[in-house]
Amino acid sequence: MLVCKVVVKRLPFQLDYLAKDGTSATDYPFGVRVKVPYRNTNIIGMVVGLSGTLSVCQSKVKKVESILENRGFLSLQEAFYKSFCHYYSTDLSRLLQMCLPKHMWESEEDPSSDRYEARVDRVVARSHLTASAWRLYDWILKEGGGKRCGDLLSAGFRSSTIKQCLEKGMLRTQSAPPTPQVENPNLTENQQAILEAIVQEEVQKNHYIYGVTGSGKTYLYIALAQHWISKGGQVLMLVPEIGLTPQLIKRVSDYFDPTVVGCLHSGLSDTQRHQTWHDCSTGGVQLLIGTRSALFAPLPHLKAIIIDEEHDLSYQQMSQIRYSARGVSFMRAKAQKAHLVLGSATPSLAALKLISDGLLAEHRLNERFKGYCLPEVELVSIKGGKTEVGFASRSLEVIKDTLAKGKRVLVFINRRGYAPCLWCPGCDKNLLCHGCERTMTYHQSEKMMECHRCQVKRKVDYRCEHCQLKTCIPLGEGTEKVAIFLQSHLTGVDILKMDRDSCKTWRQIEALLEVIHRPGPKVIVATQMLVKGHHIENLDAVVVMGADQSLFSKDYKAREHLFAQMHQVVGRSGRDGSKGRVLIQTAHIENPIWKYVVSHEYLKGASGLLEERSQYALPPYTTQAAIHFSGKKQERILKLASNLAEGIKRSHKQVTVIGPMPSLQAKLKGSYRVVLLLQAQTRAEIHGALQTVSRFESTLHTRATLVIDRDPVEI
Repeated sequence: MLVCKVVVKRLPFQLDYLAKDGTSATDYPFGVRVKVPYRNTNIIGMVVGLSGTLSVCQSKVKKVESILENRGFLSLQEAFYKSFCHYYSTDLSRLLQMCLPKHMWESEEDPSSDRYEARVDRVVARSHLTASAWRLYDWILKEGGGKRCGDLLSAGFRSSTIKQCLEKGMLRTQSAPPTPQVENPNLTENQQAILEAIVQEEVQKNHYIYGVTGSGKTYLYIALAQHWISKGGQVLMLVPEIGLTPQLIKRVSDYFDPTVVGCLHSGLSDTQRHQTWHDCSTGGVQLLIGTRSALFAPLPHLKAIIIDEEHDLSYQQMSQIRYSARGVSFMRAKAQKAHLVLGSATPSLAALKLISDGLLAEHRLNERFKGYCLPEVELVSIKGGKTEVGFASRSLEVIKDTLAKGKRVLVFINRRGYAPCLWCPGCDKNLLCHGCERTMTYHQSEKMMECHRCQVKRKVDYRCEHCQLKTCIPLGEGTEKVAIFLQSHLTGVDILKMDRDSCKTWRQIEALLEVIHRPGPKVIVATQMLVKGHHIENLDAVVVMGADQSLFSKDYKAREHLFAQMHQVVGRSGRDGSKGRVLIQTAHIENPIWKYVVSHEYLKGASGLLEERSQYALPPYTTQAAIHFSGKKQERILKLASNLAEGIKRSHKQVTVIGPMPSLQAKLKGSYRVVLLLQAQTRAEIHGALQTVSRFESTLHTRATLVIDRDPVEI
């Protein structure tokens, strides 16, 4: 008896199916897609294991209808996927449903691997094709050479349009064009020495490139990728935000044949994601650029994983299965014996601990590319001082002076909307969201109140819910208010706003970045979206607003995140050789964190934070897991969390259990939330406790929702 363990869409567990008649175990490699009967229809599933016994009654078991392909392109990832599930206490069913493209569960056909070229030997009327088909034909004709199906999809053309052009004979398949000559990055002596030190390692090894902002880490990544690809390998390069991919793809286009570069992130359509996965699995994509989800893509010849800005919180998945892309990259590299290269100007404390333990080989770029100077950082006190829409007079002076020189200014305020709250001066109350009981953000352009946590909107009503007087006013500043003020204050100057409101889609991000990079003086009002590795020419001045928000947070990691963020913001200025200026507005100018920002001594300041963590036995010197409970009835989830806490205390003496306690967001979308924090000296001790948590979770049914967060970034 040969039993296939099959994962199907929307089921959190595996199903047993008997193998199709006439097949053997070799026909079912890990990840092979099969068509199986389920209820009254046939659906697509993934084989993730084989067995000689059934877990259910034999009379109820059905047989596999057909095998859709036998390439088993996920077989090389079996060890990686299973180590992921083991570490994060989850099942292969949940993992595959999270990471696989939607079309793999719905379409029996594989995407095309063909390259297409426009036929110039056919003379036909414009009515021969639809308008969209003619746009596709003209685009290929203009671009020249053979284009992959994935290239056409990435350019915005539909698969139905491609099919029409083929059927009408206006396109034809082409054999792979000759590889074009590409340049090699012009590296400095220091960069070249680091390159040679990394590539000379024949066995898998993990490396860390620490480089001050503007030191040319990207060019070093490109040179490393070129080396491994020239050896017949594939390279995965991760960035923290979708917004960074256009800039990186444009930069690598000078050094790689565009037909071997792929992109993978959540902004792509289902068809594009499916096509990219296929191109990766067949080796068509040799350099894959993507966000954290790209870690799960099939790369059979993977030689290296490069993670830029490894410190960034966007590498933490906060929905479905919670995981850290940085941690998962270690698993993927180990499973396929690939090199791992992490890099940042602001290494996370966890990475610094790995470096000190000898688990990461450190390489340093201590100077900016071409010897450019780091910007001058000035602290502007706003304590008790008069500000105009949040700006100190000194900040406005610098903005005007910079624009007069034809340069650009970045105003960083990590708060979108017009104002963070609507306040009633009569009774001193704020308008609260009913879902989380916290203030809602006022958006003036839409005349809406929005809760960015619960993702709900309400029409603006200036009437106070408490005293019923129509006296509510917006209080505080957000990107919208700052941009409106600057537009009225700086006549004839382009004011651009970049936040989640102006960049809701991938296309909007691309379009706005194109405008930002156009020549000419301008002011860019942006949230953290624009301070993560972006290079903006002629950006000479940066003004930081609202930097004090994290100084007194309840989260012990808040200072680490603020410290890294400030260094990244500072690094946007003066990257073209001019002496940049950065003004940080603060009401707490005496706080010790600022002296390390002003002096550009990130490692020294981070060392102090590490000493504090060691003193209080906090990560990275210990390991943690957060168990989040949520439900409509607060008393119920508190009781469930207490029962689990007692069970862990009895069974796992070496694990410290803190809580249950309210989460930092004690209520969200109408559900109450409490958390248990587990802490231990070793990962093995935490893992044992999480097995108890998983068994407890199976008994909950619908009484509450339980989420396991290994190595949490927030509680």
